[in-house]
Amino acid sequence: MIERTTRLVAIAAASLYAAGILIVNLYLVRFGAVDFDQLRPRYILTGLLAVLPIAFSVLYPLFGVNFRLTADFPGKQLRRFFIVFTASVPMVPYFVLTGDVLQSLGLWITGVYTAAFAAMAILYATNHLDLLEDVGIKLPTARSKTAPIFNIRKMSIFVGVGGAVVMGALFAIQFAANIYPHVPAQLGGGQPVRATLYFDATDESVASLLSATGTNAPDGSVAAALIAELSDDWLLTTDDQRTIRVNKAKVSGMELHP
Repeated sequence: MIERTTRLVAIAAASLYAAGILIVNLYLVRFGAVDFDQLRPRYILTGLLAVLPIAFSVLYPLFGVNFRLTADFPGKQLRRFFIVFTASVPMVPYFVLTGDVLQSLGLWITGVYTAAFAAMAILYATNHLDLLEDVGIKLPTARSKTAPIFNIRKMSIFVGVGGAVVMGALFAIQFAANIYPHVPAQLGGGQPVRATLYFDATDESVASLLSATGTNAPDGSVAAALIAELSDDWLLTTDDQRTIRVNKAKVSGMELHP
């Protein structure tokens, strides 16, 4: 039991890390940068930020609400409304962050389909269809008559994996563009932080950098928005919207302005 739990935790952590690093780099690509060189536990938090609302949107209505917690509801229509309402909860923070109904709806739809395809593949691969039967959902398990080479189980795993990859990629692209930049770094997001970077003004090697940022500060300071910390550089945007990479070794100090 302990070994199985450990394995599941490791798989979950690896999946969240993969989702996090994908989202972060999809965001960095906008600035002409990528970062796969460092092992960052924060990527797990970023993955959790993306996955948790969608997991809630699918799993809670399916296993927590469906036909069990709603058994006392008077009528099927009210029960169905409650299930759909609960599944739509993640759209609220999406809308708050984006301010766009269509973007929020697109994120929710691609996220739910990603989870649904992934769940289908996992349930068929592990022969745990009984979990769905417990809540009144029955999926076919017989051999396909139209494609005798493949049975329903193999075809469902193939479709589930393929659908999860395609819809997951669409979700990650939307999430990286519309949600990740608006969430504070403490919560796993990539919201830029205002900062003042200090350089050695007497170092001739930073003269071109200071010129590129348009700064004439005598102390060699640069006010900018800190986008990300890369392996060897700081990625930032200046007040005139220029994106630059600054080698960490050239920075003598930094003052953050949250």
